Amino acid sequence: MASNNEWQGNIQFIKIDPIPNGDPGSLTDKLFIKSIEFTEEIPANTAPIASNVTIIGTAQVGQVLTGNYTYSDADGDLEGASRFRWLRNRVPIAGATTKTYKLVTADQGTLIIFEVTPVAQTGVITGVAVQSSAVGPITSSNTAPTASNVTITGTVQVGQVLIGNYTYSDADGDLEGASRFRWLRNWFAIPGATAKTYKLVLADRGARITFEVTPVALTGVLTGKAVRSPAVGPVIRAYMTPISSFEQEKPDSVILGLNYPNPFNPETYINFALPEKAMVVIEVYNLLGQKVRTLLVAEKEAGSHHIRWDGKDESGIEVSSGIYIYTIQAISEKTKTIQKKRMTLIR
Repeated sequence: MASNNEWQGNIQFIKIDPIPNGDPGSLTDKLFIKSIEFTEEIPANTAPIASNVTIIGTAQVGQVLTGNYTYSDADGDLEGASRFRWLRNRVPIAGATTKTYKLVTADQGTLIIFEVTPVAQTGVITGVAVQSSAVGPITSSNTAPTASNVTITGTVQVGQVLIGNYTYSDADGDLEGASRFRWLRNWFAIPGATAKTYKLVLADRGARITFEVTPVALTGVLTGKAVRSPAVGPVIRAYMTPISSFEQEKPDSVILGLNYPNPFNPETYINFALPEKAMVVIEVYNLLGQKVRTLLVAEKEAGSHHIRWDGKDESGIEVSSGIYIYTIQAISEKTKTIQKKRMTLIR
């Protein structure tokens, strides 16, 4: 018999009457035990308990909350399939019956509670449901920052420095953090080119260059989507004019050189040289004689010069493939010169 257990039982007695005409001292008024029954009292099994019920996560639409708790059972019964519920303003949320819950628009401004009903594998199976403290009110979702107007400025020529430009914005007013940059050569990332500027090298000659920015906010949803600029190029070699007269500091007459490269896409450079200081106008026309773009109206000193055309009209819209005419008017104190040449744009 175990020392920690208590015993209980039933004892039945019988009484035997005196025997008539018998010996007075024989069986008179004697009691005899008829039977004894003993049963062992078994200690009761207790239900499991859930404690330390809490919620972790950001109380914001779109974020995921996680319910946490501690399971215990005085009898050592292992945990079974405990049951979970999430409540919105103390009303159960339909279908929200796992340990995690993703906040939706309907939760905005409400209080959220996590509830667990502990369940054991054996013994007394189901315990009492326990709820966490409420979290909230749930705030609206924070959006990621965006980058727009991503462009490149600078001369697309070996040795020149290109600058990446963009506009940072965040609908929630989160300030810009350490946004990330990349430069790409023919759409492949250039090793080490991770600043807002990039100096073109010999390996870039003939290639197209793209600038990429990934906007990063200081707070809220930190990282936005990477955005790329339109490609510029092909990159030309360090400036060398195909006209020998340009090597002269002061040519004998106005020279309108060939554009380079030609054909081109999306940009080209137009070379010209002046024998003396003059007012210079350079314009681009289509084959119908309609002016497409005025590239230069300025006074220039004697010597060689060049001007870039990016293949766009006065409105900044890219023009279509075709043959275009570029002209120069050079007006000095002594002379007025007009020249023109053709160039080909291939998209």
